[in-house]
Formats: sequence, structure tokens, C-alpha cells
Amino acid sequence: MNTGYRSCKAAAFGAALVLMTLSSGVWGQAGSTMAPPAATVASPETLAVHDELRHVRDEMLDAWQRRDIEGVLAHVDRKSS
Repeated sequence: MNTGYRSCKAAAFGAALVLMTLSSGVWGQAGSTMAPPAATVASPETLAVHDELRHVRDEMLDAWQRRDIEGVLAHVDRKSS
């Protein structure tokens, strides 16, 4: 196992995660003239997928806050699971 590659990969992932978090806050606060999307009723399958994605997000954020990069990569890199 090449640990240099793993640490570089982890650093790149962390930097990307931070940039996405910061940019989403900036773009989300911009004054937009677009109308909000029309309300739709989601199917049970769609709701199940969203719940699963929320669960993965929560696990990744928890691992990130614990500084457990292996826990984060378990959801990103199939080789580490």
C-alpha cells in the first residue's frame, strides 16, 4: 500500500470538500431572480433514496469531524471497504 498516494488523495479530497462547502454557502446566499421550483410529490422510492443519501452524508460528516479519513473513504473508495 502506497501511503504517500493515500495521504495525497486524502488531502485532495479534504480540500475539495472544504471548497464545495464554502462555495455552496456563497452561491446559496446570492440574490437570485429565479422562481422557486413548483412543489412536487416524491414517490416512496425517491424518498427512500434520499433517506439513504442523507444517511451516507451523515456518516461521512461524522467521520470527517472525528478526523477518521478511513471512515470517509469507506464511502468514496470501494477498495478501502
